[in-house]
Amino acid sequence: MAELIYKYCRDYGVRFIENRKLQFSPPIDFDDPFELRPQPGDPTLSIEDSNVLLDDDRRMRVWYESTKSRTPFDKWLSARRGSPTKFNLEVSKVMPAAIERYCPGALANISNEYGMACFSEIPSDVRMWSHYADEHKGVVVGLDTDLLGINLRPVRCKSERVAFTASQFANPKISWVVELLTTKSEDWEYQKEWRAISLFGKPPLKLDEELGAHVFEVSREAIKRVLIGCNATASTVAAVQTALANTALLIIPEKAQPHRSRFALEFAPVNSGDQK
Repeated sequence: MAELIYKYCRDYGVRFIENRKLQFSPPIDFDDPFELRPQPGDPTLSIEDSNVLLDDDRRMRVWYESTKSRTPFDKWLSARRGSPTKFNLEVSKVMPAAIERYCPGALANISNEYGMACFSEIPSDVRMWSHYADEHKGVVVGLDTDLLGINLRPVRCKSERVAFTASQFANPKISWVVELLTTKSEDWEYQKEWRAISLFGKPPLKLDEELGAHVFEVSREAIKRVLIGCNATASTVAAVQTALANTALLIIPEKAQPHRSRFALEFAPVNSGDQK
């Protein structure tokens, strides 16, 4: 991982410099239509995995309710725990259909529990400035990965989506959720993306009532670089300078400008009083 990781900001860059509140968004708000949509995987259910399901009272009650059985729950559950092999066969019969039903709803289900913040290794990608920094009018903030205080995971770009299998259905593993949250199409490879993932309602996230979002407060020392888009207005440049001064961040902001000969960006320091 690079020493600095970059947060592309649309219209909230100045506010982020001032309050350092990093917002974690539910994946359902992201722009990739394939985000968190697994593909149906192997429907084969091992006896070991079905036994894990069988021992989970809460999930067994959900299963019981889906069967619409008229048998009292305790009696229904006792019969299945008395014959694990029979239960395995019962579940295996409907597993392909259960997997098919789960996959389209995975995005909404996981978005109720997990939030993510996205970063990039690179601060100068023209496409990312256009898409994620308000069409080059926004701000990109460079953060020290050692001082950031949250765990970052690299995004893997692949040709196929993550598979949801019978094993994951019966015996859920956090590692599968993390894989799903950090896998994207090969088309996004250029982003060199890293993600921070956290459960809503759990530390280190806090619900900020004013922002209406779950946030993580970044330490002042973690902010190491501030870049301003080439289409930013003079008022945005001035607001960035004021925010840095008000928070005692001894950082000289840099303003992007088109390279004189290549399709690329280059950055130059913004001198005090220079708002162009």
